[in-house]
Amino acid sequence: MKRALLCVVVFFFIKDESSAHPLKMAYTSVKYSAVKKVFEITHRVFQDDFENTLREEYNYSGGDVFINQKNQITQKFVNDFFQKNFSIKFNKTAVNLKFVKTEQKNQMGIIVYYETEKVDLSKISSIQIYNFIMMESFKEQVNMFHLNINDEIKRTIKFEIDKTNENLLF
Repeated sequence: MKRALLCVVVFFFIKDESSAHPLKMAYTSVKYSAVKKVFEITHRVFQDDFENTLREEYNYSGGDVFINQKNQITQKFVNDFFQKNFSIKFNKTAVNLKFVKTEQKNQMGIIVYYETEKVDLSKISSIQIYNFIMMESFKEQVNMFHLNINDEIKRTIKFEIDKTNENLLF
């Protein structure tokens, strides 16, 4: 009996530790598409952290974000979250980000796609980025940001709780 109880307790702790992950990170890629003349924005977040944040900080009760991605209420929660926690400006002018789609990666990550309206790249002299993704839930959150403009301009920036804004000059 004691052996069976010990096995159950050990299984519970092993299962519990494997479902949690100590790494609190999100990744955002902003890439200029010369063909479409828009910036394509890709956010990658851990699905469990993202769904917990939506539930705890935004009162989301729609279940699995990926399964319910076509549901208008789920789309609104996802879009509201990213619009609140990420923004980009060109020459200090706010850029409208259009939601494109959501994907699931390896049953672990959620990928959310946005794009800008058409942009005249020659008129951009600065880009301002605000990145607070998941930081309201996790103070140890680290957000990696990568910018790629025609493979000529490449920048990688690390955002943390005490550094959520960046200004890039060209």
